Amino acid sequence: SAGLFFGLVFGRSPLTMASIRAATSLLGLALVSSSKTSYYDGAPNGSYEEYVFAMEWQPQWSQPPYCDLDIATMLAEPTSYAAAHLSVHGLWPNYNASLHDGQSWPQFCVRSDSEDFTTCEHDSYSDSYCSPSADALAKFNTTDYWQTYALQYAFGTSDLATHEWSKHGSCTVWTSEEYFTQIDTM
Repeated sequence: SAGLFFGLVFGRSPLTMASIRAATSLLGLALVSSSKTSYYDGAPNGSYEEYVFAMEWQPQWSQPPYCDLDIATMLAEPTSYAAAHLSVHGLWPNYNASLHDGQSWPQFCVRSDSEDFTTCEHDSYSDSYCSPSADALAKFNTTDYWQTYALQYAFGTSDLATHEWSKHGSCTVWTSEEYFTQIDTM
């Protein structure tokens, strides 16, 4: 696995700081691993029971072979938040596997509006809906939030925002702006 990820798992009720604090106090911080789990490519969107709020240890990304000059420069600053804290990776819809034939999560979903995000998985995000909308990027990419808590989203030097939207956000019922708003509220 390429990175160190942590995640909080909680139900589909509205995402609030209170529900996140409750999930933290009840569940603690759980290591999300790349163990043998299964996923459902092309699942219908909106069909899941819980979320994983995934976070990552950002300094790891400034090391070879993952080095990103913009992120490495930010981490070199002694006051950098990401140098000493977990950073946002994404918000992932998650299944109760017992309700989905052993499947653990949906990914690259198919929406009822004919957007088939399975095409985003292998062809470099060529369909316009594979990427977050220009409005979503304009709203969040210029904020202190992404520049502080989600460095890989902020600079556009990696495709993390596009990857998270097409792989995970597509499985929600939200637009890309609503998806990143949910992440922003956490």
